[in-house]
Amino acid sequence: MRIALINENSQAAKNSIIVNALKKVVEPMGHEVVNFGMYSADDADQLTYVQNGILAAVILNGGVVDYVITGCGTGEGAMLALNSAVAEQLMLFKEEVDRRIDKGEPKERVLFDVIKKYIVSCKAIRFDGNGYSDEWKAEAEKRGLDCETSVPVVIDRYLSDSSINMFERTGVLTHAELQSRCEVKWETYVKK
Repeated sequence: MRIALINENSQAAKNSIIVNALKKVVEPMGHEVVNFGMYSADDADQLTYVQNGILAAVILNGGVVDYVITGCGTGEGAMLALNSAVAEQLMLFKEEVDRRIDKGEPKERVLFDVIKKYIVSCKAIRFDGNGYSDEWKAEAEKRGLDCETSVPVVIDRYLSDSSINMFERTGVLTHAELQSRCEVKWETYVKK
């Protein structure tokens, strides 16, 4: 099995520790570790959660690796959001492809058309710079994208309709579980 390691920028400084620990465990079992970075906190290209999600989807669906491990500052945020968002997108992709194939369209044409549509539709979120920089905030605003930095607002967004629908549709968290997580996040935030 080929296992990818992807660290977003809050864990970049720990990349070598994580990759070495991962190799120590999985290489004796015959598995290969592929380190996709970030390699250090000084990397010119900073990876964000969103970029981790895109990279994970591409390398998993492209057959480059069999499994993805991500590192994040909380130990939970990247995995929960990343896996849920990728899972929902794959579900939507499959539904659209199946629907069109069931109508008699050729499989190869359908796959090409749907993937092309997704590549075009996600153009606004692609950014080759530091996704936490002021440059990105200005660029995101120019593109009409949300780039909220207020922790209280972000915590409340866990309970937005789109967030609840995504987590419930993928079977990751129920509405009640999301409410519980938000209560814990609020308690942690208030006590800091």
